[in-house]
Amino acid sequence: MKNCLSIPKLIYLLRRAPWFKCKKELEVFDTAIKTNMEKICNVSFGEENWSQASLPIRHAGLGLRSAADLSLPSFLSSSHACKGLVNLLLPSLNLEIPYGDVNDAIDDWSKHHDSSPPEKGTQAAWDDLACRDTLNSLLNTNNPWNHCRLLAAQESHTAAWSEVFPTASVGNLLSPDELRIAIALRTGAKILECSRCRCGKDVDELGLHGLSCTKNAGRFPRHSAINSILRGH
Repeated sequence: MKNCLSIPKLIYLLRRAPWFKCKKELEVFDTAIKTNMEKICNVSFGEENWSQASLPIRHAGLGLRSAADLSLPSFLSSSHACKGLVNLLLPSLNLEIPYGDVNDAIDDWSKHHDSSPPEKGTQAAWDDLACRDTLNSLLNTNNPWNHCRLLAAQESHTAAWSEVFPTASVGNLLSPDELRIAIALRTGAKILECSRCRCGKDVDELGLHGLSCTKNAGRFPRHSAINSILRGH
């Protein structure tokens, strides 16, 4: 999903042109990705859910990057990285940054972020700083469960299911329901209608009750799997 539905096909264009000035057009692309993701996985994403899903895996997201969010890091890093080569090929220009669109990009960045990375020619440096700011804004919530969920989602192994090659013969192929539940639990999206469990307790829209229900047949195998991971490390 993150390789086919997301940003890889657009990176070259985002690095070569000031697309940060066309946020509305990029948001149309992002909306199309979100809509199709919801249809494929049968999960409805709210604004905060999708903001998290658009973050990299290491920052508690799903790796479904946003074109609008990447437009600035892509253009800024490319502009700084190619300055030396441009001056080498065309020394008469004596190119210095900021200039033209780059100056506009820096001004735009300053409006949303308090600092810039020391390695200005690396896209990962700009992007990582922007992602951290987004994650910090999501962590600034009055909901203790959301805060704990975001902290847990940054830990290793919590998104291992999203990075393995799906092969049924070795047990790595998730069923549609398992994939839907994993995505919803990671992003905090609503997954079902409120109901009453057969154990007698209420089940909310987030579906958390199933993780601890005494009548859930999959609870003990999950515990054994977790114990196996802990023993291996």
